[in-house]
Amino acid sequence: MRRRPRLRTILFAVNLVILALPLGGVTVLRLYESALVRQTESELLGQAAILAAAYRAALGRARPDATHAADYGVPAASEWLPAEGRWQPRAATLDLALDSVRPRPPAAPESAAPADPAGVAAGRELMAVMQDAQAITLAGSAASAASACSRASSPITRCRSRTSAG
Repeated sequence: MRRRPRLRTILFAVNLVILALPLGGVTVLRLYESALVRQTESELLGQAAILAAAYRAALGRARPDATHAADYGVPAASEWLPAEGRWQPRAATLDLALDSVRPRPPAAPESAAPADPAGVAAGRELMAVMQDAQAITLAGSAASAASACSRASSPITRCRSRTSAG
């Protein structure tokens, strides 16, 4: 004759399953959240690449002397420069398990230097593109030159400089 499990063994096994389901669900949802964060970061990197190329083109049209285009602005730190060659992919690197969520950066301080007219013109030209993209993607973006800026993340557009207000 076959021996059946005792009632307390069955109840213990059911309780273990009930305990394991939420813990497994939390783990699966954490992995899904990390995948969503990486996907969002990849989308934002793509948008940034398009906006950067559009800004460079607008700045090239706005600058009267295009021969010194490489000298424009503040040089980027070496760790932010892309790899050499034609293809310069930048992969998503955020990981919720390792990276902390950073607070919102403070507002840009008022600049004592006058805004560069070419940067302001390029920012104004790019503003319509940035606002149209924001209406669809709901992602705020900002473009800034060495001393001029334009923001599409708020309905009020202004350049924080003494000589220009956009």
